[in-house]
Amino acid sequence: MDNLQEMSDVLRRVSLISITKPDGLVDKLSKDKHKPKDTLYMVHTLSLLFGALNMLPLTFFITANDYWMYKFRDTTKDTIDLNNKTTLEKYFVSGSLVVQTIPSIATMLLAVTFGHRFKIQPRVIISLTSINIIFVVFTAFIKVNTDTWQVTFFVLTLLGMALITGAINLFQVTSTVIISKFPPVYMKTFLFGQGMASIFNATLQIISLALGTSTETSALFYFIAGTLVIFLTWVLYLLVQHMTFYKYYMQIELEDKKKNHSKEDIKAAFFRIWPCLATMCLIFLSMSLTHPCITTLVVSENYGNGNKWNDMYFVPTITFLFTESCSQFGRLLSRPIITKSSGPWIVGFVILRMIVLVPLVWFCNAQPRSHLPVLLPHDWQYILVLVLYFVTSGFIINASILSIPRLAKEKVDVAYLLLLSTIGVAAGVSSPASLLAVRIL
Repeated sequence: MDNLQEMSDVLRRVSLISITKPDGLVDKLSKDKHKPKDTLYMVHTLSLLFGALNMLPLTFFITANDYWMYKFRDTTKDTIDLNNKTTLEKYFVSGSLVVQTIPSIATMLLAVTFGHRFKIQPRVIISLTSINIIFVVFTAFIKVNTDTWQVTFFVLTLLGMALITGAINLFQVTSTVIISKFPPVYMKTFLFGQGMASIFNATLQIISLALGTSTETSALFYFIAGTLVIFLTWVLYLLVQHMTFYKYYMQIELEDKKKNHSKEDIKAAFFRIWPCLATMCLIFLSMSLTHPCITTLVVSENYGNGNKWNDMYFVPTITFLFTESCSQFGRLLSRPIITKSSGPWIVGFVILRMIVLVPLVWFCNAQPRSHLPVLLPHDWQYILVLVLYFVTSGFIINASILSIPRLAKEKVDVAYLLLLSTIGVAAGVSSPASLLAVRIL
């Protein structure tokens, strides 16, 4: 429980989602005129990379859609036909979301319960090394012909994603604790890195497709770049261990006394912030039903006509880069709008949003399909649906988080613990819905 309370302190004190002024540690540091400087902004750079690596590895796998369609294609045909996907092509994304469930929940619980018993440095080194090794292995698989054992490779890929999920959850808890010990600007950089990870992945995927002469060449460039980012983060972390600036802040203890949260505290916090928790659950459920399990199946209305934009760049540009940009725009627009009186109405709006927008995504040109008709066949219709879907989701997610301090008041610590638990459980429980959504098509 000590580590749970430490995570609560981290979120309350130094993240962007808090509307209270940081005290104690920040005041002490601001008054210290002799604190060392961040030479060459190395720790600042590390904060950005730490934030990116909270999201980058898993989204890296999902964003490489063109490569996975090639690996799991119908090998009896000379070309990939996205209008007639194989079973492995069709269920790869939804299957990857499902296999992340158990390791995600299990590792998060272990990390927050027993993580405080282990030193921070080994936890970072082990998690980063594990992620890097898995990336190296799958980079090597690019040059291996897996056509005769596609099902085995499919299982190995999902197993690798499950292992990465566990390593990432360990890294997320540890990296957040590390960055929280530095001034608030470092946490801002950390969260900015989280938000930009998916945009970076999508942009890199587009560049790799533009530079590569074949699917394998593009994938090789893409995965090597990802491996290098992880490796450079690992090296930079080892280097900053010797910096006076890093040692100075890491040796300062958080001054807040840790409190034990009773059942009454948890119950009181829950009833205060239930609208925020409900909106987060609904957002994760709607995501499981649409993105990326369905959106990666959507093809351009002019697919197959020989145009590179329609055949090669449509999915990475529209389904990934454009959607993440819309989500970021929605986050920038968000405000702490949820109050005790408006909470039920906002939850009702989120339910209505899900009822309307989820089917709209299903009715876009996702292929193949056996049951539902394509009612929105045009690219502009799909893009309009994505704008409505992702701008609102980004807005709602940030608005829910920003509203917690005002709603929770003196119960803000336990409120953030409830938020973390809700996000983890909601993501895990709702992931099987992605398989159902693909089946419904």
